[in-house]
Amino acid sequence: MKEAIVANDEIVHAIFFLEKKDTGQAYKMLTKADGQLNILLARDPNLKLAPIDVRANVMDLEVSPGKIRNAVRDAKSELDNGHIQAARILLAPLVSEMHIETDFLPLGIYPNAIKQASKEIQASRLDEAESTLADALSSIVTSKEVIPLPPLKAEGDVLRAEQLLNKDKVDNRNKVLSLLDSADNHLADSEALGYGKYQTIRNEIASIKTRVEGGEAKPDLFERVKGLFHEIMRGKKG
Repeated sequence: MKEAIVANDEIVHAIFFLEKKDTGQAYKMLTKADGQLNILLARDPNLKLAPIDVRANVMDLEVSPGKIRNAVRDAKSELDNGHIQAARILLAPLVSEMHIETDFLPLGIYPNAIKQASKEIQASRLDEAESTLADALSSIVTSKEVIPLPPLKAEGDVLRAEQLLNKDKVDNRNKVLSLLDSADNHLADSEALGYGKYQTIRNEIASIKTRVEGGEAKPDLFERVKGLFHEIMRGKKG
């Protein structure tokens, strides 16, 4: 949210000016920050957390399920022998996921902190004002979401297969079957990495393949499998 981002930046600038004993500029920054948050709260009075930053980190593993199982087997062997660190090293690379971190301004804290710091500046209590603003910055809330990549890749393959099939059932038949195989492989990878069980979806993909191979593809062929993927993304089992 633009207003929240600006307000946070102005508070950082205010602290900078307080360190330089420039009370006029510090007060000006806080006034701007207060105005931005007032705009935000006027638009949504019930808003508790306002997002100001999003970071994504992707760790993608391209290894066959067989190699994953071998690594797990070797790790178990190391654990049985009491070699915990050796087992950890073997398991550490077995990750295929995206981490999304989002920072939020707590709107129950920031407006009051701005008003308090403004009063402290007017009273020439600059150290207290700086401390008040620093405490506000430390109250930023960070949420982390972990999204397994193999199911996302599988869903992408399925959606692409549907598009190709709708364009031309005959000419794109082999490409569609290849994409469905790829989707099933990604789900096998996900199972091997321990992200979940996807047998229901894999069965549906197999059923779609059979119909495509038999020339029995209907317009709603992919509706059920798309619904199953939607449930996965909402945290349900496939």
